[in-house]
Amino acid sequence: MSRIEALTPTQQIELSEWHRRWFSIGCSTEPADRPRAEAAITAMYAEIGEQAPRYIWVQSPATGVLAIHLLQQHTPSLRDSLRDSLGASLRNSLWASLGTSLHQCWWGQQEGHWIAFYKFCQHIGVEYDEKSQHRLELWGEAAQTCGWWWPYHRVCIVSDRPEIVCWEADRERPRLHSENGPALRYRDGWSVWAWRGLRVPEWVIAEPQRITSAAIAAESNQELRRAMIERIGWDRYIREAGAREVQTDSTGTLLELPSLGDGDDVARFVRVRDPSTDRQYVLRVLPTVQTAQEAVAWTFGVSAETYQPVKES
Repeated sequence: MSRIEALTPTQQIELSEWHRRWFSIGCSTEPADRPRAEAAITAMYAEIGEQAPRYIWVQSPATGVLAIHLLQQHTPSLRDSLRDSLGASLRNSLWASLGTSLHQCWWGQQEGHWIAFYKFCQHIGVEYDEKSQHRLELWGEAAQTCGWWWPYHRVCIVSDRPEIVCWEADRERPRLHSENGPALRYRDGWSVWAWRGLRVPEWVIAEPQRITSAAIAAESNQELRRAMIERIGWDRYIREAGAREVQTDSTGTLLELPSLGDGDDVARFVRVRDPSTDRQYVLRVLPTVQTAQEAVAWTFGVSAETYQPVKES
């Protein structure tokens, strides 16, 4: 068959729909379909000459890791089995025929991105040999029916899917984010707290009153420090941190703080007022701006000389 050089307009529309479908699969919060998942994984075992394993279901990846540790330590009948991971065998045998390798030995719905890629190629006419096609179907079945899983000789530990997944709104590339609780939570309570894609301690989200300028100054991790500031708002932070007023004009007030440790000698902000609501906002700007007008102009991507608004909104 001829090589596909570009997608047709119809295929581009299909690709968007395909992306939405598989993204939904990847972050599904439906309970695992255990019979389907076990059937797919058992078939994978058969592909590498292994008999069907004993399945141990857990409610989260964290519990899965704990189960592996406890079984290795306290269950003699499974100890030897758990020492013999089949991860490498499954990687090499079930994936190599598609031309690459995996770097981890657990899979599930979170692997939907690459499965979706190969299945879409198949959908638009790319032909795979019979064995590769069969194995791709098995990966697709696993991704659509369960969360993480760990394959060992004679035993396989499989995690359920999460019950809560929260994403930052209005982003082309979604990031885990929640201002009101865990961004990711499994059915046994194990959770991930995240702020705009960054994993943060629970208290940053659940107890923002604990975030003070002193706590921010004491935090050595730059990204976490930024998340803490964003959590309470730049306005509150610069007020509590005692920002120095640099200059004021009709557009607003230019403020300055010592370096936040992100490479700039100082941190500068502009406080502006929205005339339609009379609310004040604080925006971080380049550390080199010298006036509030220059700072506001920079936020619009123009020079201070060009920025002459008739009415701000």
